[in-house]
Amino acid sequence: MSSDTVSRLLFLVVMIGAGWLVLRAAQDLVGSEVLGGDYTFFIPRLAYGYFWVVENGLSIPWFVPGFCGGLPFYGDPQVMFFSLPQLLVFLVEPQMAVVLSFILFALLGAIGMYLYCRQLFLTSWFSLLAACLFLFNEFYLARMLAGHFTYHVFPLIPLIAWLLVRDGRNFWSSLLPAGVLISYFVHAGALNFLIPGMLSVLALLLIHFLTKQESRVLRNYFLAGGVGFALSLSKLSASYAFARFFPREGLSLGLFDDIQNALLAVFTTFFLGPWVALDDMNIGYVVQHHELQFGLSVVPLVLFLLALWRLPKLLSVITLPRFFALLLLLLIVLLPVLLSVKSELLNGVLKTLPYFREMSLAVRWLALLIPVFVVSPLVMINSGGSGNTMNPRVSSTCLAIAFALLLVTHLFFEKTGEAYPYTPDHMNAAVASVREGGAVPTVAVVVSHEGQMSFSGVDDSFLKGGTSLICYQALFGYGLETYPIGTLTPGSIFTQRGDRLNIKNPSCYMFPEANSCEPGDHFTIAQEEQAARFATNQPFSWKRPWWQVAADFISLSAAALVLLVFFASILRSAISR
Repeated sequence: MSSDTVSRLLFLVVMIGAGWLVLRAAQDLVGSEVLGGDYTFFIPRLAYGYFWVVENGLSIPWFVPGFCGGLPFYGDPQVMFFSLPQLLVFLVEPQMAVVLSFILFALLGAIGMYLYCRQLFLTSWFSLLAACLFLFNEFYLARMLAGHFTYHVFPLIPLIAWLLVRDGRNFWSSLLPAGVLISYFVHAGALNFLIPGMLSVLALLLIHFLTKQESRVLRNYFLAGGVGFALSLSKLSASYAFARFFPREGLSLGLFDDIQNALLAVFTTFFLGPWVALDDMNIGYVVQHHELQFGLSVVPLVLFLLALWRLPKLLSVITLPRFFALLLLLLIVLLPVLLSVKSELLNGVLKTLPYFREMSLAVRWLALLIPVFVVSPLVMINSGGSGNTMNPRVSSTCLAIAFALLLVTHLFFEKTGEAYPYTPDHMNAAVASVREGGAVPTVAVVVSHEGQMSFSGVDDSFLKGGTSLICYQALFGYGLETYPIGTLTPGSIFTQRGDRLNIKNPSCYMFPEANSCEPGDHFTIAQEEQAARFATNQPFSWKRPWWQVAADFISLSAAALVLLVFFASILRSAISR
């Protein structure tokens, strides 16, 4: 058997092994009766998105009656109405939609990383190694298991980078898909990770520039960003309208006491887990285990050490443009480390800015380093991209050893125990019932969960005709510190207290100026008909300010143009054949 045949067989074995590991990880989501605690937020909202479309067709569900007496839905930054998981709920149960999303986005991330590395002239073996390292990063797996479902967008980072750097005749065939994927971060509820995600994309583009020195990729980055901004402006505007009234200044951004602890944490959590216990680290802060799971295994560290012998050669070809690109790349790498250090001055300044006011635990930004740490040592070893710097048999052997190390690390992955896990059975059954022709749940009473020790399952109340007095809404604070409960009490939603009903007018949370009310106000007695429509999942009368109308128009127009270009490209390809 020739060496080429052996290499191809080993390549195939590695890909099959990677697929098996993904499916094995997915078993923790599909083969369990309970899920991570934060799914108590996402699964009920995926179910409600399905119920809304069944009842009202393809219109935007601006509000939802089933949580906290009535809340914004589309304007909730973490709601993912325009997303793949929401689409999958029309085909399968919510829990299975989560599982399929986990698998699909993991594979998209691996494919994107492979294609991106090939654009850097890395060999197929090095590209496969990068894809496997990225595929099994602990950050993605830990977040999916914990229920931080908005991070299912994380694997899109290398795919976006590939679209922006790839060689192609049709400029729009790369730019528009990249813009759509950027907007997906917003529409899929990952607004909190939009900036670090795009910084990670920029870092990959800078690595490409250092390798090939093509300035077009930076132009593409900003143009695709413009497309993404236009497509997501409606959601961005609606999310700002809701979040502006509930700043979370009390949540500190910093986690580590000093820069030394921050750097130690980066080194240990990225390269030495799971053999380094997080409890032994002097982080000076009580934090859940999954918040510091970014592991890539020891493989990238070994690659970095091997790459040191290439450093003199790399430095000898540094030009002025490359120097500035390298400087910017280093600043991007240092930014999440600096943000994760406790600083009253920095925290005070950032907490005055709209995006950072609602943010907590900037340590999550460390995830933007994952693609950088995967690609950088391979590029350095490749010495600028000759593609023939290592014997194929040596490459395949090294990859086999690296994959074995990665396999061992993944098998030792430390899953966090959930103190208050979520049971999705009721939501799965409700969606199945409606799909078979059952009635869509409506709201008639406010229900209390007095004595319950956690938020787990509180948002399931609407399945039995209740809107929960206390719901899981992190925008109000993790302890609902800023929740304007008002006169909301257990009982019928039509109970009258003064001139108000016992149900919130959710338009007041977002657009109080346009609707002559205050955030948290209830429907009035004069609005009883509108309250009844809201409680039965029907559209009711409310007003949007001019800036939200404009944002909606821009996003709708951008979506129409993208679809027009897409179908025009298909038609042109068909004609040219």
